[in-house]
Amino acid sequence: MKQKFTISLNQKTFEILTKFVEVTGNTKSAFISQVLDDQCDSLEKLIHMVEDAKKSAEIKMIKDEKRCL
Repeated sequence: MKQKFTISLNQKTFEILTKFVEVTGNTKSAFISQVLDDQCDSLEKLIHMVEDAKKSAEIKMIKDEKRCL
């Protein structure tokens, strides 16, 4: 099932996207969807890296707080 959402782009990005889909015969939605679909594995890895980094930062902060006590 597909989910709809709205995005805002700066003017130059919008113009380039519009021109690209005109010359390729694609729709903006289909192009953006394909780009994101192609990057899902990388995005999932990035999510895990950010989550791990946040956990490490929280642990470090807790250790630092204990040292101050």
